[in-house]
Parts: sequence; structure tokens; C-alpha cells
Amino acid sequence: MCDQCKGCGKPVTADEAAMTKKLINRGTREYMCIPCLAQYFDVTCDDIYDRMAYFKEMGCMLFPCNQEKLKEKKHG
Repeated sequence: MCDQCKGCGKPVTADEAAMTKKLINRGTREYMCIPCLAQYFDVTCDDIYDRMAYFKEMGCMLFPCNQEKLKEKKHG
């Protein structure tokens, strides 16, 4: 992922982009890194990571790991 955080300019990961979409707006094209998301929502980075793990466990398709699982099911 080559997008940059709209808060600090740091490159964002695919998981950070997915988390921005999940928490702010699915249609956004501007993403935030975990520290900037935490600051935006006035929570800790651990809170964001915990919520990310929860969304992944629930099968949220915004996260690449769950997209891969779906592909494996279709082709396996």
C-alpha cells in the first residue's frame, strides 16, 4: 500500500487503511495510521489494535487476511 496517513504523512499499511474505512467511512480514499486514528478517537493505540483484532475475527472483508480466506474457500 503506497498511501500516506492524512495526519502525519507516514505510509499506511493495508490493515491501517482497512481500519480507517471501518471506523470512519468505507468510501474514503484518505487513510490514517494507528497512532493518528487513536488520537482522532481519543483512545490508545492498543484500543485500536484490539478493535482491529475483533473485526478480523468477525470476518470483516475490509481486511486483506479475510479476503484471502474467502478466495481459498472459493478455490479450495
